[in-house]
Amino acid sequence: MRLFVGIPISDEIKEKIYETLEPKKKKFPNLNFSPYENMHITVKFLGEINPLRLSNIEKRVEKAVGNTKSFKALAEGAGLFPDLKNPRVLWLGAKGKGLIDLTRSFRAEFDNIKKEDYKKIVPHITFARTKYLLNPDKLAELISELSNLDFGKMQVDNVVLYESVISENGTIYRRVRSFPLK
Repeated sequence: MRLFVGIPISDEIKEKIYETLEPKKKKFPNLNFSPYENMHITVKFLGEINPLRLSNIEKRVEKAVGNTKSFKALAEGAGLFPDLKNPRVLWLGAKGKGLIDLTRSFRAEFDNIKKEDYKKIVPHITFARTKYLLNPDKLAELISELSNLDFGKMQVDNVVLYESVISENGTIYRRVRSFPLK
């Protein structure tokens, strides 16, 4: 099973993202926009995990959550991974000290399972992916425009262990278990 840990985003933030991105889809046909129901703040991607290890993974998620208190997160800004010359993931920013601390905790707990591709912690909401080279000027313009937008604040009360299931209708994120914050 392909697993990751994420934070569900509020309906209000999803609505603002939808209102902003929907008109842009026609301008960027090479982008594979994420379904709004799949949007979340990425905390830690774990990758392929043997289902027999699920119980152990859940215990480790509990340990990584620890005594983390509920906190506020802000959805604003935008960027892409790895860079403008070879974009693969386009994201909206997620900010808040609680996000950084939580991500550090998960990196420490799961470093032996999946090393991070990037050393810098960048909490984010993936809004599109691409396998194609895009016009860098047009893409830079989109990222610049989105960077100046504020999509709202939300209270973070839990993290979720998700399973990423590939289907003929696209990728579905199934909640395996929710872990409340204090």
